[in-house]
Amino acid sequence: MSNYVLDASAVLAVLNQEPGNNRVSDILGESVISAVNLSEAIAKLIEKKVPEPEIKLVLSYLNIEVMCLMRYQLYLAPVCVLLLVI
Repeated sequence: MSNYVLDASAVLAVLNQEPGNNRVSDILGESVISAVNLSEAIAKLIEKKVPEPEIKLVLSYLNIEVMCLMRYQLYLAPVCVLLLVI
């Protein structure tokens, strides 16, 4: 079961060694990311001219489950966020 939902900025914080990256790194194995957020992170890496093979390799090491969210699941997002805060 996944306990955390990551967004693109969390993934980029890890990959770019930005502040907070250690906290995100600690929960990667318990996390999911939406396909939309993952594509945003990939787009940012492409903008930085990171080669595609390197992007694939780095993302495979992160070991994050990618979720394709359906419209009805979006309505559950506030519930998920509330549970994470508690």
